[in-house]
Amino acid sequence: MKRLLRQGWVRAGVPLSSIESLADHSWSVAALTYYFCILENNLREYKTHKIDIQKAVLIALFHDLHESEFFDIDKSARFISPETLDEFQNHLEEGAIQNIISKVQIPVKDSLESLLRDHGSEEYHIARVADLFELLHQANEYWKKRWIDMNQYEQFSSHALKQLKPYENQFSFLEKYLLEFKSQ
Repeated sequence: MKRLLRQGWVRAGVPLSSIESLADHSWSVAALTYYFCILENNLREYKTHKIDIQKAVLIALFHDLHESEFFDIDKSARFISPETLDEFQNHLEEGAIQNIISKVQIPVKDSLESLLRDHGSEEYHIARVADLFELLHQANEYWKKRWIDMNQYEQFSSHALKQLKPYENQFSFLEKYLLEFKSQ
């Protein structure tokens, strides 16, 4: 993951020496997940259900591990329909997860498989929010440095904001952080 560059930024024309690796991205997502969990749990002070910070951070840390097996596929690939691309990516992800899990010992296998396949928990969803915010932040940084143009920035940010929309009612902290990017 340290040597694989994020393909959306390669396609956008960001200088190769400045593009984040999958490892850079995963670390940033994990750090944001930690931060967002604390904010959300603080807002849930009187509620009984709190987000499991450790689980959420681990999900964030490993969320793109499968891409180390088959590469980072640029989500804006236009050569096939979005539905076919999603199906293709899901198939690749499943194969990669199976391959990764087959290489680890039993005690780790169960834990890792649980993290990689957990797509329904709040911990997964807050890590997904952090993943999308990391995309927004990175697009903003690359735009400020003029490594992507306004049209590219708008494409990346509108994609992320659209994906974040369903989470607005789930996480109380989110509204404040969305304002910064919606106002740009």
